[in-house]
Amino acid sequence: MKTNKKGITLIALVITIIILLILAAVAIQLALGENGLIGRAQSGQEKQSIAEAADKFKTAQAAAWADFILEGKTSDAVEKYVNALNAAITSITDPNIKGVTVGGAFGKNGTSGSYTLQSSTISLLFNGQVKGSISMDTEGKVTVSLN
Repeated sequence: MKTNKKGITLIALVITIIILLILAAVAIQLALGENGLIGRAQSGQEKQSIAEAADKFKTAQAAAWADFILEGKTSDAVEKYVNALNAAITSITDPNIKGVTVGGAFGKNGTSGSYTLQSSTISLLFNGQVKGSISMDTEGKVTVSLN
């Protein structure tokens, strides 16, 4: 009696399944690991959102600074400048730029007619974590620093 069986053996099938499981484990680790594709994509989104917020703020601040200088740094100019900076801060937060929030606001000292600039620092946050800051000195100069 001749037994000429053609086909895959049980051992070959088990080895193939084991190899596929190992490949699946490696692929999952590459995608979901600490430095995996998903983690790097989220980190890229965070950096892009914070950079976009900083650039958008710098643009609005430059326009407000020009008006402040042209008006001679008067009390009214101080009030307009601080209001413009706070409006710029509002424009860079969620929902305008996803995930970005701020902590704090720019301020002024004095009363109507005799305002002066107050040194202020505002935190830039992404999903609740501090990622940078925006500082203003008493002369009105603003610096943006990112972590």
